[in-house]
Amino acid sequence: MQGMPVMSLWDGRVLGIEVLARCHTPEGRVLLPAGFLPRVDEAGLWADLDHAVLVQALQA
Repeated sequence: MQGMPVMSLWDGRVLGIEVLARCHTPEGRVLLPAGFLPRVDEAGLWADLDHAVLVQALQA
């Protein structure tokens, strides 16, 4: 997971945090979302991914 600030273009304030899901290969490379989200969709695992992202984001 990576947290990225969501900034106001008007005054530069931090408005929130966007959590970015990343998937790592066994070799340690990072798969971009285009590489793993289609598989999540095909497997019907959106609810599981959403839950995992939320739990990890709240622990950070």
